[in-house]
This record gives sequence, C-alpha cells and structure tokens, in this order.
Amino acid sequence: MTDISNTDSPWLVIIDMQTIFSQYPKWWGCPKFDEVIQPILDLAAMFGDRTLITRFVRGPAPQGSWVPYYQQFPFANVPGSDPLYNLVPRIANLVRGDNVVTMTTFSKWGNEAHGLRAKTGAHPHLVLTGVSTDCCVLSTAMSAAEAGAFVTVALDACAGSSAENQVAAKNILIGYAPLISITDTQQLLKG
Repeated sequence: MTDISNTDSPWLVIIDMQTIFSQYPKWWGCPKFDEVIQPILDLAAMFGDRTLITRFVRGPAPQGSWVPYYQQFPFANVPGSDPLYNLVPRIANLVRGDNVVTMTTFSKWGNEAHGLRAKTGAHPHLVLTGVSTDCCVLSTAMSAAEAGAFVTVALDACAGSSAENQVAAKNILIGYAPLISITDTQQLLKG
C-alpha cells in the first residue's frame, strides 16, 4: 500500500452506485453490482463522516463528443433528476449533509470548485469503491493520482461492466503504481 503518512485521514469514495448501473443486463448494468454493496457498507461504517458518494448524470446540454455518446445511449439522455440516476436505496441511506458529489463526467475528481477535490483538498488519500471499475472508477483514480492525490482502489468493492473489463481495469491500475495502489476490503478493515 502507498505510504500515506503525510496525508490526512483517508476518504472513502463510493462511485456511482446508481440505478442506471444496477440492473444488469439493462442500461449500463454491472453484473456484480449487488455483490459490492456489502463491502462498501462495511467500509462506510469504518470511514463514517469521511465518506463521499458520487453520481454520474447527463449534463444539461451535452456538447462535443458527448452528443454522439448520448445518441448511442439514448436511455441515459434524461435529466439528472430522473430516477434512473438515483442512488440505490442501501447507498442512499449513507447520504449525510453535503457528502454527495454529482458530476457530468466519468472522472469525479473535478477541480477546486467542483467535484471530489473541492471536498477533499488537493492531495488527499482517496479509497475508491463503486462502479464501473473500467470507466468511472478508473477515470477518477487516474485523474486524482495525476493531480497528486494518494489513491487506493478497494478492488473487491468495485464492479466492472464485465468480468473481462474488471481484469483489464485492474491491469491498468497496477500500471499506475505507486500513484495508485490496489487492496481489498479486509485489508482496509484491519487498519
């Protein structure tokens, strides 16, 4: 695991545990979505108030490459308030105050004004969980790490869009060491 002795206490980040990703094979459903909920809840119990939850939503007026993207996935071309973008109930129970970050991009890192960085500061230690490993988790991990954040991915608390894509994402994350480290829920719970 990455040495984090010079950082604040880590933040748990629960990425995009929303209806749109939960109902495999419908929409963008991840086949192992339900299997990662309990590990995420176990970690959230440990992290307490240092838990952040993200949501992916369509932007108000998609532009550039997002136009053909939403043409390819018309089911997602609905406002961010649509129930399709709701957090699943067991994760929604973790919402407290302003711990939800809503973004129109795969990466939830953001900048000083919006996104995870606005909540955590420039060089936090982030422990990432959620979906999908091969898209939003990977994008967030890479952009946060490149910005200087310490990133740990709890791989057993992440679900890929397929078993093959989970392995592919793991291999990419391994290639980012030591900027990104991989662990599992049991190791984190041990402290």
